[in-house]
Amino acid sequence: MQDILVPKSQNKFNGKTKTIGDRLSQTARTKVPTLNKKLSPAKPTKLWNEYWKLAAKRQELFFDSVKGGQSTCVTDPILNEYKFTNAYRASDRVSQYLIKHVIYDGDFNNDDLFYRIMIFKTFNKISTWKLIEAQLGEITWSTYDFDKIDSILSNEMASKRSIYSAAYIMASGKTFFGHNRKHSNHLRLIQRMLDDEVPSQISNMNSMREVFELLRSYPTIGDFLAFQYVIDINYSPLTNFSEMDFVVAGPGAKDGIRKCFSDLG
Repeated sequence: MQDILVPKSQNKFNGKTKTIGDRLSQTARTKVPTLNKKLSPAKPTKLWNEYWKLAAKRQELFFDSVKGGQSTCVTDPILNEYKFTNAYRASDRVSQYLIKHVIYDGDFNNDDLFYRIMIFKTFNKISTWKLIEAQLGEITWSTYDFDKIDSILSNEMASKRSIYSAAYIMASGKTFFGHNRKHSNHLRLIQRMLDDEVPSQISNMNSMREVFELLRSYPTIGDFLAFQYVIDINYSPLTNFSEMDFVVAGPGAKDGIRKCFSDLG
């Protein structure tokens, strides 16, 4: 049976009450207005039912894979032959590595934990994390050295090896931080966030939306990337929000909604 680790924060009640620190940015403090409008019922297309049939089959395949066997019920040739994203985000290979080896493989303070998550997820590549760890030892904010990490990553690129995953399109950040290499600018971005005491700020926030808005206020981080970071941080003890409280739909999700509904009401 496959051992899938569920982040601790998802096993807790979302009952903690915290206040926002004085250093909370104006962007994160801005309230989004609530619009009260009665909508007509959405009009589904024929793909609506097909979507749920697909979801049910994928779920069955997921449970079979956890049990360590092959599905005996799902005979769909597409699902059986081609790879799809996991039914649960937290169960994919990279997220499992993040949870097991980056977040919960030690006792870290908030700064170190946030730094580890951001270093890992910026590159989103297990081999890059292992490379840095092999040459520098335990990766913590307290031992951060821009020149050393920058040199390690530059040498890896000089050897024609990729340091980024292809999962995200990452802006270079040169306009904001001035380095020619993308990874150098991303290291400076993480450094700025730690200098701004972002871990302390987010650990005192009351909603996932507030964390999203704070991260979104930083250079090179758009809606999609900010929301991905929020979910990754929420796997850790830094925050403990329900994933049902807030969502930012990505391009694929929006495209799927358009296919499933001819009119949203």
